[in-house]
Amino acid sequence: MKKIICILLLIISPKLTIGQAGTTSKPSEFESTSQLYDVLKRKLMENKVVKYDLKNVIGSPYYKDNFTSGNMLLKEKNFGRYLFKYNIYRDEVELKVNELSELESVKKIVGLRIKLDDSTLLKVVNLKKDNESQKHFVVNLVNGNYNLVKRVYVNFKTPKEAENSLTTNKKAKFTRYEEYFIKSPEKQNYSKVEKNKKKFYNLFTNNSIGIENYVKENKLNIKKEEDLIKLINFANQ
Repeated sequence: MKKIICILLLIISPKLTIGQAGTTSKPSEFESTSQLYDVLKRKLMENKVVKYDLKNVIGSPYYKDNFTSGNMLLKEKNFGRYLFKYNIYRDEVELKVNELSELESVKKIVGLRIKLDDSTLLKVVNLKKDNESQKHFVVNLVNGNYNLVKRVYVNFKTPKEAENSLTTNKKAKFTRYEEYFIKSPEKQNYSKVEKNKKKFYNLFTNNSIGIENYVKENKLNIKKEEDLIKLINFANQ
């Protein structure tokens, strides 16, 4: 029982600041993701936008705006049910024990999974990008010999006043992006799905020709999520 409690304290930080519990993980620049809008206000001030109502910001820093119930698992151990909200601006998952409890943050531990009641599966994996490997929360899409995941993130752009009478003011905005990564049986890290088809087919070292033929015969677009899912399901047959 003591071992289980110790492991849980490594994942979340109940009744302690995240820094005290030793659970801060990059890219956080603050104790709790509840201070997200304080960071945005600082960005606005740095850009000399002193007065701006954050309610007017276009888009959202979250994958989904509302908390969703779900289970948190590490390997085969289920650590119970909590309320979760995926902060794609900070690449963090916010956690509450209940609606009235303090906001906490889930630490990035490779292998950690969060199964939400809306069928979304979040997990922590190593993503390889630009020859570097980093831990990220991702949305799981396909499991098998080949695994497919999606990384979702946003960039925050501060508002800009019109430069002249021919242009208009630009509101502050969260711009959303999506990237796809594949893990092959012989690799430890997930590799990014490149737009270059030759690089893409090289991800399937054991059957690159078969994958290429399947894409051509079925007229698949590797830039589309539904086609990628179809292709990875084929590769796993």
